[in-house]
Amino acid sequence: MLSKIAARVAATNTTEAIALLAKLPDGPSKSDGVLWVAIEVGRTDPRAAVALADMIPPGSARNAARANLISMWAHVDLDAAIAWMRRLPEDGGKYGVAGRLCDEWAQRDPRGAFAFLQSSWRDGGASDEFLSRLVQHWASEDPKAALNAAVGLAPGGLRDTFIIKLMQPLGQKSPREMAALIPSLTNDLARSYAASAIGAVWARSDGPAAAAWAASLPVGATRDAAVPLVVNTLADTDQATAISLLKVLPPDYVRDSAVLYFVGHLSSKSPEQAAEWVPQIKNERQRTAALKFLVPYWLKRDQPAAEAWLEKQDVSPDLKQRLLDGSRR
Repeated sequence: MLSKIAARVAATNTTEAIALLAKLPDGPSKSDGVLWVAIEVGRTDPRAAVALADMIPPGSARNAARANLISMWAHVDLDAAIAWMRRLPEDGGKYGVAGRLCDEWAQRDPRGAFAFLQSSWRDGGASDEFLSRLVQHWASEDPKAALNAAVGLAPGGLRDTFIIKLMQPLGQKSPREMAALIPSLTNDLARSYAASAIGAVWARSDGPAAAAWAASLPVGATRDAAVPLVVNTLADTDQATAISLLKVLPPDYVRDSAVLYFVGHLSSKSPEQAAEWVPQIKNERQRTAALKFLVPYWLKRDQPAAEAWLEKQDVSPDLKQRLLDGSRR
């Protein structure tokens, strides 16, 4: 109750509001009250608003409050807000605060924001969020500088993550250049993420070129990720090119995955056409998945045709019955 009263009082008398908050025991109610009062204080004195977060005991609630309040300060005095953030301890919500500063920071000084990220990078979490915000601004305003910064990094997690995040925005205009960076990434997981991103972007902008690239990939993580994504995207934008790509792929697990994507896309629109591809899936588990996509749609559209086709398939009686029963529910 006192926290709500303090929040209302803050609109006219912040000193009184702060005094009311000081009487509250530590806990969620006090934390909420501090945040509301601090927001009111921040309208005229954002530095003081951020300092009010110290009324909350150390921990996640204080860190969250600092992160919520720092953006007000950044609008007024970005340099001072950055300097304050740099002095925070590692366990004082430093990276969450930095993430809230990043939008202002990246617009004014992307190289400075990047230098901070280099000095404090940790895989995942707040560092990853900071990099996402930085890429959003830098790739839009100066894509060449952003790419040069990423490529110039030493091999490792930051370089891998930076390049992956650039795949979508820069791949729209320079897909071949971005795809050429994938082999330089340090592990299969990174190469898979990058290949998925560039494959989908490239297929939307130039389907035949993306298909040719996917078909040329050697066995490995890049091919495993790229081929199904390229086919899936082309199924929406250029079905003829998708079919051409499927026809030149060797009969392996990757082709089965790509055909499964294709069947999944066609099932609701043209189940008869999708049915032509199901027998080409050699992997039993993927073929079963394709049937589960296809059969319910086809039964709703043309039950006699779907049942007649299913009866001819090399499928266990139990699976056939489950597919038919499932469509009746």
